[in-house]
Amino acid sequence: MGTPLGNLKAKKNGIQMELTALDILPKLELTNDKIDAILDDKLIEIKSCQKYVIDVSRKTTQTRFGRFRLNKDQHEYLVKNNGYYFFILNESGNAGRWKLVKASEIEFKHVIDWRRIFND
Repeated sequence: MGTPLGNLKAKKNGIQMELTALDILPKLELTNDKIDAILDDKLIEIKSCQKYVIDVSRKTTQTRFGRFRLNKDQHEYLVKNNGYYFFILNESGNAGRWKLVKASEIEFKHVIDWRRIFND
């Protein structure tokens, strides 16, 4: 469970990466709806995470790899409607890597390590 400050930072980073997605995919239209955006009549859910995050619960390094958080209802909706995820890896405020993936190709988990998405 995150801290209030950590949750606020995650929300801010998410908004920043949604705006970055517009630069990467100029035809993307943000919707402010159940799903973040539409691209060429396809539903797109934008997910971002930081490459590394501070995790004070870890006794040795206190850092860990960032993770994407998925919502089960959204995932099922995307799969049912042939939607996609647009995953963005936030590296120091910039989109270091990104990947558009059909939702049906993602095995649902609430939390997914970014290395699984980018095959690292």
